Amino acid sequence: MNDIAVVEAFHASAVVTQVDIGQRLYEAFLAGRSVNTKEAYARDMTAFARYLTVNDARSALQRLLSLGHGEANGLLLLFRAHMVDEGLTPSTINRRLSAVKSAVKLGRTLGLTTWVPEVDGLKCQSYRDTTGPGLSGTKSMLLTARGQNAIAAARDAVIIRLFFDLALRRAEVVGMDVDDVDFAARRIWFLGKGRTQKEWRTLPDKTLASLQAYPSRRLLSARVSAFLDYLKEAFPKGTPEELATYITA
Repeated sequence: MNDIAVVEAFHASAVVTQVDIGQRLYEAFLAGRSVNTKEAYARDMTAFARYLTVNDARSALQRLLSLGHGEANGLLLLFRAHMVDEGLTPSTINRRLSAVKSAVKLGRTLGLTTWVPEVDGLKCQSYRDTTGPGLSGTKSMLLTARGQNAIAAARDAVIIRLFFDLALRRAEVVGMDVDDVDFAARRIWFLGKGRTQKEWRTLPDKTLASLQAYPSRRLLSARVSAFLDYLKEAFPKGTPEELATYITA
């Protein structure tokens, strides 16, 4: 998160538009973050607003900041209990609770409140199978990919290579375009998780060859989701999301 962007967003809303305290904090909280992070926080804050039966996240933050230390933490405890009663997973509960607590922490930094959130998240045990297909499984997927038509085979080979050879995340792969590949320097650029600027990695020989064999102007597209469906069929114990991220744990 860009600290300068946060301060600028806070002062802009405070001085120019004279909006309420919740609006000012919400804008500052999202300022300088990536699109994906903003969307994730927005969903979590909206869930908190629904619990409070208020119109939006801004109204929820305004109400929360208006409370004292004990009452505010009591509200967070009730929110956590509500999510447990709803049957949400500990990871979802902790993520939503963390979003609210992070916003309050920023509010303290900006002088909008004095209370400290002290409600902890739930203990979370991971049951996901993140072992992945391994070398033999990857070779099998490459062999299967070659059995498709030429364009699909080249596309899937690129996806497999980027996952396995460079340990890239799904979002990092989906966000790439042909301009991100520097064939002469044997580099590929990508936007890492939580980053605002792209970084690069050196392309191994086989990864470079797979990229050179792909004829499309667009390296990857939403078809990655279809390819992950294939992974689910090949490895039924894991979801597509888990299989795509096994190398990023």
